[in-house]
Amino acid sequence: MKARIDSLQRLLTKPSSSDTLKVIRLHALARLCFADLQFKRGLLATRQAQMLTKQVQYANGVGLYQQTLAAFTYTTSLWYYYEFQSGIAADKHQLAPPFKSGMSFSLGYPLSLDYSAVNRQLETALTYFTAEQDAEMMAVILCFISTNYRYLHKVDESLKYLDRSIQAFRQAHQFEAFYYLLAYKTRLLQGPNRLPEAKRLEGLVNQFMTRHANSRQAALIAYQLSWYYVTRNQLVRSFEVSFKANAVLERQGEVHLRPFILENLGYIYTTLKAPKKALAYYKQAAWLLEKTNNQSRLAWMYNKVAFTLIELKRFDEANDYIIKAKRLADTGLGSLQPKVDLAKYYDATGQRLMGLGHYQQAVPNLLKALQIDHTPGGNGLAFYFNFYLAQCYQKLGNFPASISYGLKSYQKAIGDSSSDGRVITLKSSQLLVENYQRQGQPMAAYPYLKTYYLFRKAMDDQNAANRLAEIEIQTIIQKAEQDKARLEQSRLLKEKENLQQRWWLFSSAAALVCTLILLSLLYRNNQHKQRANSLLNQQKQEIERHRSKAEKALQDLKVTQDQLIQKEKLANLGELTAGIAHEIQNPLNFVINYSEVSADLLNDQKLALVKSDFQGAQLIADDLIHTLHKILHHGNRASSIVNGMLEHSRLDSGEKRPINLNALANECFKLAFHGLRAKDTAFNCQLVTELDTHLDPVTVDPQEIGRVLLNLYNNAFYAVRARQQQSDATYQPTVIVTTAKTKEGVQISVSDNGIGMPESVMQKIFQPFFTTKPNGEGTGLGLSLSYDIVTKGHGGLLRVESQMGVGSVFTIQLPQADQSNVLI
Repeated sequence: MKARIDSLQRLLTKPSSSDTLKVIRLHALARLCFADLQFKRGLLATRQAQMLTKQVQYANGVGLYQQTLAAFTYTTSLWYYYEFQSGIAADKHQLAPPFKSGMSFSLGYPLSLDYSAVNRQLETALTYFTAEQDAEMMAVILCFISTNYRYLHKVDESLKYLDRSIQAFRQAHQFEAFYYLLAYKTRLLQGPNRLPEAKRLEGLVNQFMTRHANSRQAALIAYQLSWYYVTRNQLVRSFEVSFKANAVLERQGEVHLRPFILENLGYIYTTLKAPKKALAYYKQAAWLLEKTNNQSRLAWMYNKVAFTLIELKRFDEANDYIIKAKRLADTGLGSLQPKVDLAKYYDATGQRLMGLGHYQQAVPNLLKALQIDHTPGGNGLAFYFNFYLAQCYQKLGNFPASISYGLKSYQKAIGDSSSDGRVITLKSSQLLVENYQRQGQPMAAYPYLKTYYLFRKAMDDQNAANRLAEIEIQTIIQKAEQDKARLEQSRLLKEKENLQQRWWLFSSAAALVCTLILLSLLYRNNQHKQRANSLLNQQKQEIERHRSKAEKALQDLKVTQDQLIQKEKLANLGELTAGIAHEIQNPLNFVINYSEVSADLLNDQKLALVKSDFQGAQLIADDLIHTLHKILHHGNRASSIVNGMLEHSRLDSGEKRPINLNALANECFKLAFHGLRAKDTAFNCQLVTELDTHLDPVTVDPQEIGRVLLNLYNNAFYAVRARQQQSDATYQPTVIVTTAKTKEGVQISVSDNGIGMPESVMQKIFQPFFTTKPNGEGTGLGLSLSYDIVTKGHGGLLRVESQMGVGSVFTIQLPQADQSNVLI
């Protein structure tokens, strides 16, 4: 180590062509010094690198600085803080994480530390940086000293130095670190005497998180606070804090802190005995660690996944993760974490073999895990390994060996107040009872039996509490999902409103353009009028007459629209207005266009007369007559639309009286057919009537029901005629009329073998102004009027069934009783 430090120091003394390379080498030197426990020298190199970074504005140097401080504080809680800050720096400058900068930063502290000796060196460094008034360096050193006192079980000294570290961060105006350590301190304030102080700090931290909600810094502090709730066995609160922090980080695309948050969520589910849910979070964490190439933490997470898969008895999948964790552990056995990872490899391998029933093969792996645990840098889980060995020997029938390892496990676990210690105490006491009973030593088993029942009751109580906690957690998740759905719905509604506003703007612009065009046309007409002769004046009067008629039609439509609104004739005002505007626009356009043509023709006729071209004038007069007929035709078209609307809005349906429904249906059937034959003599169709001769007279308005039947017959003839035009000579158009008596009253069906309708058309078939016929062949009011007459005028039902290429069936259901009181 000394040779590497000296070699790097010599490189730094030589002139360098790159200041950024010097920054990287200074950070590498600092790492080497930390590994060699030369703390002051390493921190001086770190500060020098940071000053040079600011001087040359080296963007990646900020992340390197955070990474080096993370290496210095590796054994302290600040490691998470600086790891996270380095990730923020990398994201800010869109750079790879600092540990990808080309230098190796995998060095760590020796496997065994003399904490008292380390503190003496740290005190020396603290004195220097205190004199330099470097608050951040003071803070990290004080936190390191505090952690070492905690390892020495000197709680009061640890808290004293931690308080000094917190104040130093405040002095450095690093308030995220200040509140981060406050959250960490709550975990250390164990015991009833310190609970009020822990509660006070918890309140301060929560206030900071509320002020900085939805920020990365708040999420980092939430991670630390969540572990405080875990130590207080407030698993629901811990899950809630971590769950919200994960949601914030996920929305922001953060990938450096999220693995730790996800690991905490998985740990909570592991504690609640919900391995499937825990596995989902552990796998997410592993995926993010792979994405960021964070190998220092990846082996740990692979082992978490493996242990959970073993618990779920998914042994083959578990083996894949065990192997991946082993490969990473083999790359750095000189530092602390790989040593722990190697022990976990043997532990996981042993447990997997036990799950497969290979107890003899599991024993050597568990012995290796136990051996590593006894060396410096072990994980302190000897009671687990001893218990697993005791289980293996019990299964192998070696009860003395099983008792020996069971006692070791029991003795280590009984003094451990953690949840792991309580679980192993319960299991090892049960195992000892079983072994002593098999050995015929019931008296030796008795003390462990008492312990088993004592811990069994506590464990049952804890399991019941865990089930309640899991229910509360599920409620939190559901509420979060509901909130997320509401936010998404709100966003979609906002987008819809914006889209509607844009459409309004486009519509307004289109209306303005149309207005300008209309004004232009009016101006041009005015110019022609000034030059026109008496015949032109007569044409002008004709145009004005048609224009007045169109304006009157528009006025009538407005009145009709108001009546429809007042009587709630239509449920959707927007569709009605759009339909009216669309239907009336076509004839108006024709009127305007043909008026313009007429004006031009008259002007041309005037020129022909001036030139004595009487034959040309006669031809122009013929064209003018044809144009006027067109204006009259389209004016009548607009008038028919207005009349249809007025008819649609009538208040009553006339007088109702008992009639022979069969006779009415048959009569209308023939009238509709002959009416169509009068227009198209080539059309022919098979007419089928299936009339129920036992029908009683039905009280209806004959005129209104006749109008409905005629409309349905005409639509049926139109459908078969359309299909006939598309088919070969083998197709036979057929329309069937059926009447029948039902429990509800009387039923009339009109079926055809025409072109049919898709589902999208059937959903809108009874809406006003909706039609499938070509422009000019239908107003779209026939079925709408029919629907109102049947349902509102007679209290009946009108429904449709159709299939494309097969045909359609319209069914009228009328009540037998008189429905004259039904309001329209």
